[in-house]
Amino acid sequence: MFYKLPFGKFNIELKAMDKELRATPVATVQFNNPKPLYLRYWFLLLTGCALLLPVILVTRYITRRNSRRKEQALLAGQQQLELEQKALLNMLNPHFMNNALNSIQTFVTRNDQRATLNYLSRFAKLMRVNLELLETNTITLEKELQNVTLYLTFEKLRFSDNLTYTIELEPGINADELLIPSLVLQPFVENAIWHGVLPAQMPGCVSIRVLRKEHSLYILIEDDGIGLTTSLKRKEAEQREKPSRGLKIIQGRFALLNKSRKGHAFTIRDKQEMGYSQKGTRVEIILPYSRIE
Repeated sequence: MFYKLPFGKFNIELKAMDKELRATPVATVQFNNPKPLYLRYWFLLLTGCALLLPVILVTRYITRRNSRRKEQALLAGQQQLELEQKALLNMLNPHFMNNALNSIQTFVTRNDQRATLNYLSRFAKLMRVNLELLETNTITLEKELQNVTLYLTFEKLRFSDNLTYTIELEPGINADELLIPSLVLQPFVENAIWHGVLPAQMPGCVSIRVLRKEHSLYILIEDDGIGLTTSLKRKEAEQREKPSRGLKIIQGRFALLNKSRKGHAFTIRDKQEMGYSQKGTRVEIILPYSRIE
């Protein structure tokens, strides 16, 4: 009997001896000592897979469950943000309507039927566009500028040569490839006209410039009206100490935009306090530089 033989194939040489100690020729015998089942590679591999498979399945299940929960939480949060943004946009729309109706009232007071009808036609078109934009959170920069241009031409019907405007894009900016929040510019343009140019009671200009700085889009809106400082003093004189409702809505919307993606900001400054010789207000809007994928 052989004990503790290693596993594998062996050759054993055997010979026998009789009583007279005469040896027989050497005989070679081959035999195999196979590994037991539990030590074979394929068995170990299958056993390891069998042990790992439940662990992998459980891990994947937990990961997917957590991922689904996160996605559901993000989706719920995103839906909530969208609802809140739409609520704020719906609040901005009446603000625009109030300004527009004031302009229509001016034409009616002048008894200018043709101008009134023309203005109402433009007003209806602009309202339709604005209501369509209320259904979306982002649009291309090109479409937003088209909407602002439509609004400016609409107001120019009232102010005629007393209102001019310019829109300038930095070379290299493709407005049809960039996404920005919808209706983000019009409220500032409205303020430039109604709280800057209009109170000045003289010809005024609203300029819009679009620049890129690293990963941000800078949109500058300037007017040569009475200026922010004078505008605030007028409000105080009219006992309107609280910030305008329109500005509160804009601040609220930018706060919501930053919850979904950082990088949205705006500042409103008096141009003379910035060192300009000319009166007026300068608005600087900062948005993430976002291209259409």
